[in-house]
Amino acid sequence: MKTLDDLLAEGVQGRHVLVRADLNVPLDGDKITHQIDVSWNQGWTGADQVRFYKVEGNTLMITTAVNRNPRDGREGRAIAVFTRAP
Repeated sequence: MKTLDDLLAEGVQGRHVLVRADLNVPLDGDKITHQIDVSWNQGWTGADQVRFYKVEGNTLMITTAVNRNPRDGREGRAIAVFTRAP
């Protein structure tokens, strides 16, 4: 999975980028549940994935639970940080 830093390194800064996301997702405390319609990993297609969110001021942080990387087996988590533009 590419990170925001990866995309910025590839030159997307200052350009329009299309992100497909379902914004009609159920919230339960600090959890968001996404149903995966299409994925590079067919094991995820049709499954629910739980993410955790935290809002602080103009910043939204979304994290996964700790899991194993399907490519190398290492344990970790993904974190996405969004900041509201002024």
